[in-house]
Amino acid sequence: MANCCRNTLRFLLYYRNQWMLYLTPLLLLPLPLVVDGKAAMAGYCLLLMATYWCTEAVPMPVTALIPLFLFPMLGVLKIDEVVVNYSKSGSKVVYRLHDFN
Repeated sequence: MANCCRNTLRFLLYYRNQWMLYLTPLLLLPLPLVVDGKAAMAGYCLLLMATYWCTEAVPMPVTALIPLFLFPMLGVLKIDEVVVNYSKSGSKVVYRLHDFN
């Protein structure tokens, strides 16, 4: 019995990053579904980023880019407003790759 528990725990710990990657968005999903508005969508993105950042389930640079694609998809900000925060020159390279408007 103890060996079975040990193997199960070992399995869960070995795949903890994958668990965090897939379960976090599902567990946070009630926030934008229950509360309407852009603030709830932004809060969802913020909590998702904070969880990924603290657990390092995803590399830090990838975590930092989450608002770049989530804010336009969730309707929080337009892609033009998000891209300006990521580059000082205000280039629209990402805007040309994917037009979310």
